[in-house]
Amino acid sequence: MILSQLQRRILAVLEEPESYGFPTLINSVAKPRGAQVELDVMLGALAGLVRHELLEVSRGRDAQTRRWQRLKGPDALHALDEVRASSQWDDASQYWRWVSCGQPLEIILSERGAVVARSILSQDGWPRAPLESYQDAG
Repeated sequence: MILSQLQRRILAVLEEPESYGFPTLINSVAKPRGAQVELDVMLGALAGLVRHELLEVSRGRDAQTRRWQRLKGPDALHALDEVRASSQWDDASQYWRWVSCGQPLEIILSERGAVVARSILSQDGWPRAPLESYQDAG
């Protein structure tokens, strides 16, 4: 499996926390500038990682167990498609924000993804700064 620079960075960023809400992730992996192409490139990278079973996504936690209700396969890809309508650039803060009701989509490192993330970190080291742009990283 060949991963793009962006996909490698996503996995590296998620290795320690194991999950982030979508806005946190898109604002952390590369320097956001508010271009629609940032959403397109990021969502494409995430979809590829979901297809390789390195990531899972969740719309929320189970009320009793408080564990993430993980979506897999087509359900996860459909949830990623909905992110465009839920994300908006905030000029004042210079960050992507979640504007839909409810919790942002959670991006979760799978067990397989954690193994790959650790391998990436052993090769590349810990990320010290965000990538310069999404356009160059895709």
